[in-house]
Amino acid sequence: MADSHERSDYIGPGRLTIDGCDFDVEIELRGVFQPIDGLYRWYGRTRPAPQLCEVLRGRRAKARLKTPEGESVATVGDLDFWGRYRLEGTGRPPFHRRASVE
Repeated sequence: MADSHERSDYIGPGRLTIDGCDFDVEIELRGVFQPIDGLYRWYGRTRPAPQLCEVLRGRRAKARLKTPEGESVATVGDLDFWGRYRLEGTGRPPFHRRASVE
C-alpha cells in the first residue's frame, strides 16, 4: 500500500496572506484535473498553526498562498480536530504539477 504522502504534489513551507497579514505555515497539497468542467482543482491542509487559529477562529477566508514553486489564490477554512486548516483553489496551483503517467 502506498504511503499517503506519495500522493502529495507538494509538502513544505508556504506563506498565507489574509487581510494583509502574513502567516508562515507548513502545508501538504495535491491536485487533480476535472475533465467535466475542464478545471484543475487543488487542495490540502496546513500543519497545526496556532497563530492562524487565533486570527481565523474557525471561519473561512480568502487568501494568497505562496510557496517556493508558485503563488495562487486560495480559500482557507474547515478547521479539523487537530488544528489543521483546509486549503483549496482552482486553476494554476502554487506548486509544480507532476506529469501524469496514467
